[in-house]
Amino acid sequence: MAEREQVRRTTQRGQRRILATSMGSFSLGGTVAYGLVGLGPGVLVWGMLGSLTGGMLARYKGIRERKVPQGANVLPIVADVSLRGTVRGEHGLISPASAEACLAYSLELRVLAADGERVMYRDAITSGFVAELGTGEMVEIPPGRLRFADEAPELLDVDNLELEAYIDDIDPHRSPSEELYPLHFNLVREEVLFSGDDVEIGGVFERETLSQDAEALYRDAATSALRPIGVPVVRRLR
Repeated sequence: MAEREQVRRTTQRGQRRILATSMGSFSLGGTVAYGLVGLGPGVLVWGMLGSLTGGMLARYKGIRERKVPQGANVLPIVADVSLRGTVRGEHGLISPASAEACLAYSLELRVLAADGERVMYRDAITSGFVAELGTGEMVEIPPGRLRFADEAPELLDVDNLELEAYIDDIDPHRSPSEELYPLHFNLVREEVLFSGDDVEIGGVFERETLSQDAEALYRDAATSALRPIGVPVVRRLR
């Protein structure tokens, strides 16, 4: 009987130890579990914030890239300019980037991007001139717009004061420091036309009689000139 009671007590002590150990493990596990549960929402919140912030930044970058002026494509070279002659006239313009007196100029402000050059601003104008063709005919180009057939050469020696003044006339309220400023550029191309330059001229032309004197028309051939319909194309021959 005594031996049986001793075995029972030994068994109870062992069970209590096992239970205590199990409770300790459970408490430790509960602490760890509780810590993980407490950390889990924090990690989840930070993850959500990071994802939300990343999404907002990506969206802002996409909107910014759409809003930042990307520029226009470079104009293709015009091959068909068949009238050849020499230009004459008085220089009535000052080229905006090189500050030279001229008959006509073409200016392009460009950005050198990863996919090539992009045109941020383009202008081409003339004060008017006459081209004496090899056939003896005259081509009269009136003041106004024109297009140069070839790509203008890159200008390295830029007259910054003249160019700044020119841009100020275009946009007197400009602020180059603004991120979305439309006339940002890092490359200048300019073509200039002077009296005495040899050129090729293209476009659509009509012949107009310059002399309306009936007696003169009777004695001599009518004096006439070709005048462009629309915007003429000029290639400066170097």
